[in-house]
Amino acid sequence: MSNTDLRAFAQQYFKYLDRRDLDGLDSALAPNVKFHGFGPQPLDRAGTRATMTGFYTAFPDSRMPYEAIIVDGDLVAIQHSFRGTHQAEFQGVPASGKPVVVHAIVMLKVQNGKVVEAWLNADILGLLTQIGAIPMPA
Repeated sequence: MSNTDLRAFAQQYFKYLDRRDLDGLDSALAPNVKFHGFGPQPLDRAGTRATMTGFYTAFPDSRMPYEAIIVDGDLVAIQHSFRGTHQAEFQGVPASGKPVVVHAIVMLKVQNGKVVEAWLNADILGLLTQIGAIPMPA
């Protein structure tokens, strides 16, 4: 895929995320995808879908806009944020009603029009602090 094609792929990928379109997300992931960053072991496609379902359930008004896309070979880096209101249980934390903004960067390895591997670096500590699971530092 050309740099232009990869940029368009990343834009479409984030449209799926922003619209909470899990079927669209599935269509962008290779059957054997490895998604790193949600725990000690990488997630497969079903695990990625389940994880995103958890986010969308807890933050039903969530949005996931991207700010920047950088393409290098078959790698695409996307600076983005996750924004929403904590309206249901998340990771054992009851709904707080608090708005959250979580900044993140994800690197996608794209082959044959599918994500085969992904690495997420997100401010999960910040998210847990914003919903009251962890006390604010003094």
